[in-house]
Amino acid sequence: MTKIQAQDPDVLFLPDYIAKVGVILAQVKEMGFDVVCMGGDGWDGIEIDYADVAEGHYLVNHYAKTDPAEIVQNFISAYEAKWSKSPNALAALGYDSTKIMADAIKRAGTTDSAAVVAALQATDMDGVAGHVTFDENGDPNKSITIIQVIGGEHVVAGKVGGN
Repeated sequence: MTKIQAQDPDVLFLPDYIAKVGVILAQVKEMGFDVVCMGGDGWDGIEIDYADVAEGHYLVNHYAKTDPAEIVQNFISAYEAKWSKSPNALAALGYDSTKIMADAIKRAGTTDSAAVVAALQATDMDGVAGHVTFDENGDPNKSITIIQVIGGEHVVAGKVGGN
């Protein structure tokens, strides 16, 4: 870390999971290393055990629990009522995937695989993790949420991509 600090970077990208990232962020803080750290969805939940060292840093994820969108807040309320805990990004993706598949089957009017695939390709809907369409390869087009950890919470800093 001292070698990296000596290079005086503006940003430190940490593409790893919470346990490793938490240790690295603790080192960054302990060293007084003044750098913005960024990561991906592997940071989901970083605020639970590492809020103090994650403060001010950024991650990108499929959704943020603090997103004020009605679809997000309704999902969170229903999830917490059912499971007595807050949903992570995987819960949101699972929920959206189920809704997308059910919608495609309904629009296809059958469970025939070719008809369902064609309906999936025509998907154009809002989900907890953003608006979803699919490209010609069947890959989803959707936004990602840029999150900053502030006061131990995920705060939406912006959204990028998607439709």
